[in-house]
Amino acid sequence: MRAHVQRLLDQFPNARKQGKGWEARCPAHNDRHASVSIRTGDRNGGAVIIRCGAGFDYSAVLAAVGLAPADLYPDRSRRGARVLRHFNYTDPDGTPEYQVRRLDRATGNKFVTYHSTHDGWKTGFGDGPRRLYRLAELIREPDILNVWVTEGERDADSLAEACGVLTTTVAFGSWEGVDTTPLNGKYVIVMIDNDRRGWERGREAVRIVESSGALAEV
Repeated sequence: MRAHVQRLLDQFPNARKQGKGWEARCPAHNDRHASVSIRTGDRNGGAVIIRCGAGFDYSAVLAAVGLAPADLYPDRSRRGARVLRHFNYTDPDGTPEYQVRRLDRATGNKFVTYHSTHDGWKTGFGDGPRRLYRLAELIREPDILNVWVTEGERDADSLAEACGVLTTTVAFGSWEGVDTTPLNGKYVIVMIDNDRRGWERGREAVRIVESSGALAEV
């Protein structure tokens, strides 16, 4: 299998072989069926062809897993900055609304934000509400009262996977404009870096979280 095909399939862990291609659940919406078809062809220079049967644009499907249209091609010169990892911020049902991407650029790693539109993913947060990270998990577990707030998305994912606890955070550490109402009635433990900046951000998080009706501590 060619490297660019394998690299794309690696972003669809639920993909399964179907005929001459593959099918997978669409990451651009709350897909309960395998709506995405993936295949390659000789007429297009070996580029991967990806379609969502639910009608979502292929660029939105790619962006939801941290890829760009240029990643469909085997020629590296057609690709932009490589996405090292991405973190989806979703609505309560789990549909991605915006995401934070960590890009590998010649000048060094850079974090950028993209939001979902009808025409694909565009830079920025968009006009929708700012969300808590892992919001859908918070909504699905109303009886679990303890929530851990981490410094970043990667820490939130790692802690949740390792310990089976509810975790969240906010993009770029900024709580401004974030809808914190899902934390109402929760007991929130804010984890911080042990430095001046960490304590400042921790106290700000506690202030905002408690204003939503939760109990919080650093």
